[in-house]
Amino acid sequence: MNHSTWKGSHYEGGLRYGATLYERRINLMEHLTVDQARLDYAQAAIPMYRRHFPEILDEIRGIAEGQRTEQVQMEGFLLSMYSFAVGNHCSCVAYSDGETVLFGRNSDFLTAVEPFCDSPLYRLEGAYGFVGATTAWPPV
Repeated sequence: MNHSTWKGSHYEGGLRYGATLYERRINLMEHLTVDQARLDYAQAAIPMYRRHFPEILDEIRGIAEGQRTEQVQMEGFLLSMYSFAVGNHCSCVAYSDGETVLFGRNSDFLTAVEPFCDSPLYRLEGAYGFVGATTAWPPV
């Protein structure tokens, strides 16, 4: 498992992460499949992300630029990963009491990305800090 530190703006954190992997000769998109259905799904979801969590789009843009790959491909993978992953058995739960929203999930994911699993330390500007474990790089 990798251990990354995300700091600065959301874009800067993503850019640093993508560039660090690129410098280690790790091209994330070489290991991922993004077909037209996933691209379409992600593009349809982007307006909701812009409204509710635009910072994640900045992180994805940063990762794509650091990886020297197309942002739309990175969005296609990351924004559709839990909707199109076949044979995975992830669990999700959400709760809201009108004031607080809690969301939890596990991540049974593609073994092809296992070498890129990460335990990130997030200390991004304007965001709560946390330590996580992910196969998705940013907390999509």
